[in-house]
Amino acid sequence: MKIKAATIQFDVTEGDRDYNMRRAEEYLRAAAKDGAELLILPEMWNSGFDFKRLLEYAEDFNGETVSFLRELARSLNVYLIGGSFAEKKNGKFYNSCPVIDGTGNIIAKYRKVHLFSHYLNEHRYFCPGEEWGFAEYAKDGEKVTLGLNICYDLRFPEFARNLALRGAKIFTVPAGWPCSRISEFELLCRARAVENRIFLICANYTDTRKKTYCGNSMIVSPFGEIIAKLENAEGYVIGEMDLAVLDDPSTFNSIADRRQFLDEIDDNQL
Repeated sequence: MKIKAATIQFDVTEGDRDYNMRRAEEYLRAAAKDGAELLILPEMWNSGFDFKRLLEYAEDFNGETVSFLRELARSLNVYLIGGSFAEKKNGKFYNSCPVIDGTGNIIAKYRKVHLFSHYLNEHRYFCPGEEWGFAEYAKDGEKVTLGLNICYDLRFPEFARNLALRGAKIFTVPAGWPCSRISEFELLCRARAVENRIFLICANYTDTRKKTYCGNSMIVSPFGEIIAKLENAEGYVIGEMDLAVLDDPSTFNSIADRRQFLDEIDDNQL
């Protein structure tokens, strides 16, 4: 199976949902027109990290944001990793990612497990997710499992390993990663891909005005090679993932030599 993936980034304007949705639509439509089949948006792309206004703009999976994404996915006939948005459910807030197929159906929901407790104080506003995130991408009678991450999840290798052990072949990572640690972002993306022998697609913020965020959205191969990358500019980049490499007998995969009884992952959970 070959998949043309597109990662999208733009200057997210904090609190201006209408503007952010227009920009997202512009790039989603352009990428789909260029042949992208699997598209990804950044973390909290519709509102930014304006956590103090959660009561104002948080919504559920039947709200405006997800409805907007569902209609776009259906009209463009693409799979869409909908970045993340502030979800409100039963009086609680979550940083949540919807996955939508080409018919506009929500095929997965993932709530961010690892909340960034440092200067954003994300843990004071959101509840952490408690479940793994998986979705199935289907094309021409074949299927592949996507392992869902959001931003800070990248820093937890055991989390990624669990996704891989449960069958994920592509990791998706909506992110809002700042310029001050952007070298770590690329390093972590490439490391998670190499150590699990998977493809990885990430979408990050840009901020071409204040330079707080600087993009570097990328698509990474199972060998840590950057297939496609967009630095600090608004737009999208497309890269093709050839999943046949994952089944090639000559592809070295260290997971087969994992010493399970010394591993911190409890295999009884698999």
